Order: sequence, then C-alpha cells, then structure tokens
Amino acid sequence: MRCVHSAVLAAFVVLGFATTLQAAEDSVASEDALSVSVIVLSKVAIPVERDVEAQLISPNDTPVSPELAAKVLEIAADVGDEVQEGDVLARLDCRDYDVKVRQAKAGVATVKARITATAARVGAAESRAGAAVSRVNASVSRVNAAASRVKAATAGVQAATARMQATGTGINTAKSQVNTAKAQANAARARIPSAQAQFKLAQAELNRNRQLRNNKLVPANILDQAQATFGSAQSSLTAAQADFSAAQAAVSTANEAINAAKANLQAGKADVESSRANVETVKAELGSAKADLGSSKADLTTAKADIEGAEADLLTVETELENALAQQEAAEVVTERCLVKAPFDGQITQRQFQLGQISSPGMAAFQLLQNQGLEVVAQLSPDEVRDQEQGEKVRFVSNGIELDINRRAVVAQVASGSGTQEVRYRVNDDHKLPVGKTGRVRWQGKLPAIPSNWLLRREGGLGLMLAVDGKAEFYPLKNAREGQSALIDLPENTLLIDANRLRVRNGQNIKQSGE
Repeated sequence: MRCVHSAVLAAFVVLGFATTLQAAEDSVASEDALSVSVIVLSKVAIPVERDVEAQLISPNDTPVSPELAAKVLEIAADVGDEVQEGDVLARLDCRDYDVKVRQAKAGVATVKARITATAARVGAAESRAGAAVSRVNASVSRVNAAASRVKAATAGVQAATARMQATGTGINTAKSQVNTAKAQANAARARIPSAQAQFKLAQAELNRNRQLRNNKLVPANILDQAQATFGSAQSSLTAAQADFSAAQAAVSTANEAINAAKANLQAGKADVESSRANVETVKAELGSAKADLGSSKADLTTAKADIEGAEADLLTVETELENALAQQEAAEVVTERCLVKAPFDGQITQRQFQLGQISSPGMAAFQLLQNQGLEVVAQLSPDEVRDQEQGEKVRFVSNGIELDINRRAVVAQVASGSGTQEVRYRVNDDHKLPVGKTGRVRWQGKLPAIPSNWLLRREGGLGLMLAVDGKAEFYPLKNAREGQSALIDLPENTLLIDANRLRVRNGQNIKQSGE
C-alpha cells in the first residue's frame, strides 16, 4: 500500500514539475519577443543625388629623356613653358654624328655612281646583244638565201646535164637517120642504072614499034603495049631518081641536125660547167654565210654573258646601295636624336638638364605634363556604377566650378581593399583647372536609397534590420558608408523595423506593436 502511495506521489511531483517548466518556457518566449513597429521600405526610400570623391588627372605626365650620350649645348625650354609636339627642348653636341652622316652620304653617292656605271654596262651589253641578234638574223637570211641559190644552181646543173644527155641522144638518133638515109640513097642509086637501062630499052622498043606500026608491020596493040612499057620504065626511072634525091636530102638534113646537136652539146657542156661553177660559188657564199652566222652567234653569246655579268654586278651594287642608305638613315636618325623634342603638347613641370652636362640615354631631362584632354578619375562601388549607368547627367564639381563629363571606361576589377572600381570620365567643357585638382563626381541616382539614420552597425558592418516571419533579420549593405545614404536593391514592400531597431538583435523574435 505504501508503495502505491509513493508511486502516485511521484507521478504528481513529475506532473507538477513539467507544468512549472512549460510555464517558465512560455514566460521566457513571451519576454524574448520584442515589441517593435515596422514600416514599408517604399515609404522610407528616397531618391538622392550621389557623389564620390574624384580627381582631375592628365593622360600623360612623362619624363622626357635623351637617347644619346652627348654634351648639352642649348636648353630651349624651362619650367612652366607651354610647348607643342615636336618643339625642341634642348640641343646636344652631335658633331661626331654629323661626320658619320656625311660619311654615309658620301658612301651612298659612291654606290650610286657605281650603279650608274654598271647600268651603262648593262645598256651597252644589251645594245651589243641587239646588234648581235640583228647580225644573227641577217646571217640566217643569208644562209637561207645561199642555200636556196645552191639548191637552184644544183637544179640548173641537173637540168643542163639532162639537156646535154638529151642532145647526145638526139645526135645518136640523127646519126641513125643519116645511116638510114645513106642506105636509102645507095639503094635508090643502085636502082637508077637498072631503071635507065629499062628506060632506054623501052624507048628503043617504042621507037621500033612506031616504025613497024607506021609500016603496018605490027598491030596497034603491040604499039600500045610498047608505050605502056615505056611509060612504066620512065616512071620507075623518075621514082628511082626522086628516091635518090630524097635520100640525099635526108642525109643532108640529118647531117645538119647532127651538126646542130653537136653545137647544142657543146653549149650544154658549157652550161653544165657554168652551172657547176655557179654551184661552187654559191656554196662558197653559203660557207661564208654560215661562218658569219657562227661568228654572230658567238658575239650574241658573249653579249648575253656580258649582260648577265653586268646585271649580277648591278644587283650586288644595288644591295650595297640599300646597305649604304640604311647606314645613312641610321646616321640621320641618330642626328635627329641630337634634338630633344616634346613628344606631345603640354607644359614643362621640371627641368633636370643643365648646360654643359653630359647626357646619357634614359636620364630624365624634362618632366612634361600633358594639360589637354584631361580626365576625371573616381572610385565607385559596383552599385554606384550600376546606378550611374541609369543617370542622365554626370558632373565634376570642384570649388564651385561644375564641368559636364561623360564616362569613358570602367575598370573591370574590384579592388580587394575598398571594394570599388576605377572609373574614367571625359571632360566635355573647357576649363582651366590644374591637373591633380580634387572634387566630386555627382549624378542624380536612379536606384532607391535609404537615409543614413536607418543604417545600423551589426557584425562589423552597416545594414538594415528587417522584419521577416516574426523575427528580426539583419540585412548587410556592403557598400554602405557611415553618415551617407545607401543604395538598396530590396523589393519596395520589404518591412523595416522602426521602433526598437536599435535594441533588437539579429534572429530575435519580434511582435509588432498592437498585435
């Protein structure tokens, strides 16, 4: 029984403790929920004119140095002088370099004279080559003409020989005709005595028969037969005599033909000899023409070799001229360096050169400041850069002077220490502000800004205390600056803690007053 009472008692004790613990926790939670008031961001944010520190800088602030080691003879500019690009600032003693320029020019003139002489050699060789080509062409024409004449003369010899051979054949033919005519004459002569005898016999028989007929001793037909025989004998005699005369005429004609053919044969032989002599003469001319052709070709080869040699010499001398011109140019460049000149328009701000001192390459002689085309440089946070991109007008303000500027470039690098980017601006207005003058770059911001009195410092930085789901939440503004309005990129309906924002802690439960 005592055990049961003890257990019941213990249960009541535990239950009482749990009730007490829950009550304590509710009391603590009620105490941690800080009562605050809130306000919508759009009622607090204001458009502000932004400005940052800036400075007027020069594109160039250059130490002007000599490029030679020489004595300073003259100083033509001093501190404060305004100079133009190319103005002489100082003169160095360059007599040694002037001598080198004259030597280089003399070398160029010598090489040019050699080029002229070599070019004349090339021209003369080309003229000789042209003349040799003309002689070669003339010799070729002579050779061709002589060859044609040799061919014609050879053909003439062949024709004369053929004519002589034909004449010889005609003589043989005429001789054969003479022999034939003589044989015919002999045959005709041999017929004449027989014909004469028959004629005389027939004549005697005719006379006898006429007497007999007159005496009526023979019939008429016997007389007629004797007359016929007489006529036949007379015809045979006449024919034999005619054949003999014709044969003799043929012999005479054939002999005349033989004599004429012999004369033609002699003329043909003379023609052959003349043609052969002409062939030899023309062959001699052909040999002479070929010799002239060989000589002309040799002259042409020599002229071409002279041209090649002269052209090779010309190339060599032209290369020497290039080298001589390069040496002259190098010497003139050195003498140009005897004048220390301004590399751009500007003002002399320092002079290190002294009369009579020996300069050395690279030593500072003058400090030249470019006082035209000045720029403004400023350091902006990335938010300010973005805000300025939406701005309508940017100005540089210094001691009451306001200049219109426009952004030229933004360096795409955020400095690790300051968290800013370098921005360069062109100056659009004429001004007389000196290089290095400080001022501020101003523009009308387009991004909303929060007044500086709303900024709180928590966890080592500035920011805002927001009301989010019944708790306070610190929202850091990395680019915020003490005492200045800060750009924000929060929605317009964001709730800011107003009352008790200085007391509330990050993550603390809150309740809005009136809840």
